Amino acid sequence: MMAPAALGLDWPALAAADVHVWHLDLDDAALPDVLSAPEQARAAQMADPVARALYRLAHNGLRHVLGRYLHQTPASLRFGRLAQGKPVLEIPATPALSFNLSHSGRRVVIGVSAEGDLGVDIEQMRATPRHLAVAQRFFAAEEYAFLAAQPVQDQPLTFYRLWTLKEAFIKLTGRGLAQPLDSFAIRPTPRPHLLRGDTGAEAWTYHCAPEQDGYACAIISARTQARIRHFTL
Repeated sequence: MMAPAALGLDWPALAAADVHVWHLDLDDAALPDVLSAPEQARAAQMADPVARALYRLAHNGLRHVLGRYLHQTPASLRFGRLAQGKPVLEIPATPALSFNLSHSGRRVVIGVSAEGDLGVDIEQMRATPRHLAVAQRFFAAEEYAFLAAQPVQDQPLTFYRLWTLKEAFIKLTGRGLAQPLDSFAIRPTPRPHLLRGDTGAEAWTYHCAPEQDGYACAIISARTQARIRHFTL
């Protein structure tokens, strides 16, 4: 992961083949508050102070990151949603950027691409004896068989790699949970790849970030051989 990049430092150039993944930590990041009135209202409705703080960090972070790429003030950005809920930029409409956001525990990830849709997911890994049962119920048969064949000590990490890859996949397609999780299959090897799924999706770039401090993170880009670069904010 690249060294921390403060908002005032030179911003990394986003090439056509790049996917930039920004990592934020609730314990480290401190950003100016630029949330819109609806975002402020939604945050105020959250009773859990950690969830509220994480929401504020995620959406302030998204505005600051996109604002730097677009050379716009963060507060001026306006967001909309596609029919099935995937967020998109409405203002400014050009230059077009694809982005995706995920948060879990005390961490946030923001993925940005100049060309091609993407999906990102982060999950705080928790010890659970039910990962095989969850995989058998919700994942594709090929994925469950692969998970069950792993040494017992490796199964939790393999499960979370699968989970984050599958979440990133349905976030990229924009169909969300309307797309059954067993309708496609991903192999979560060191170089993840699609076994079965949407036409053309076998050419996408599948990537698992190195696990850090109990978090698993996956990124999928609709570009072939996208270059994934990690940064901290």
